[in-house]
Amino acid sequence: CILAVFALILVCSSKANAGSVTLSLSQNTLKNVDDSAGRWQYEGGSVFFNKSQIANYAVTRRVTYGGTDAQNTAMLTMTIFLIGENPPQCITLQGSHDFSSGKYIGSVSAASSALSSLIGATFSGSTATDTLTITW
Repeated sequence: CILAVFALILVCSSKANAGSVTLSLSQNTLKNVDDSAGRWQYEGGSVFFNKSQIANYAVTRRVTYGGTDAQNTAMLTMTIFLIGENPPQCITLQGSHDFSSGKYIGSVSAASSALSSLIGATFSGSTATDTLTITW
């Protein structure tokens, strides 16, 4: 079961036991939607651990004209939906995305019950390398 693998990697390594996991992201879609206040960017795809798909993900990025555009950055929200249960176990990451480098950082802001010990863990990633690292 994919949830069991992911849970073993993440949940069994509680905050008392520092650790990290690096995941690979494979983008399936990327759409920009402009409005009078800025731009929404929507991305979706698959999440892999050791070349096995364990989840799907959805990302929203928000550029606000007169705010985040001066730094070429965006507010970022990513939710990872683990394969194996309906509804799926999930974690939500929130932070910032730098369009110049493709790098993003932040923390886990919410999680379903099986992954709740990850709330507060930090993350970093890069669209240039299609990687996401969660550190607890």
